[in-house]
Amino acid sequence: RAAEFLYLNKTCWNGLYRVNSEGRFNVPYGMPKTDFIADFDNLRACSETLQKPGLRLQSCDFEEALANVKAGDLVYLDPPYVTRHNNNGFIDYNETLFSWEDQQRLAKQARRLADAGVYVVVTNANHREVVDLYRGFDSRTFTRSSTLASDPKCRVRVKEAILYSSNCGRGT
Repeated sequence: RAAEFLYLNKTCWNGLYRVNSEGRFNVPYGMPKTDFIADFDNLRACSETLQKPGLRLQSCDFEEALANVKAGDLVYLDPPYVTRHNNNGFIDYNETLFSWEDQQRLAKQARRLADAGVYVVVTNANHREVVDLYRGFDSRTFTRSSTLASDPKCRVRVKEAILYSSNCGRGT
């Protein structure tokens, strides 16, 4: 499965991985400019790292993943970005995967962690509604080029936000 994912990432349009509402992969071939698929030495090193004792990968709700975080830990949260308030512009995909209510739950969890002394960094689209969810957090915005629109004319500059708990800047 890992090899399939790497192949798809390198050969599909813009390295995109997406499934439809039935869970079927649906990204077209991307006409790659190179035949480079993977750095196999790096893959072997990653494989060795992932086999170390005590290391565990999990697929679960973010609340479960954050259950054992403690003061002094750094948590980076990168949820699906809000692009059109609560439906992300892809209601057939995202509304059932990560809804606006999930965005609200994540912000509440981030605030709880920050109050407990955890360093919290969150990235998302720079929308007023999103920034408002993280009141009390510091924020920075940056602009980047969008690369995922099928029509190149729609590949515009987009603003993103980095929101971080105020304890991140204190060097404690």
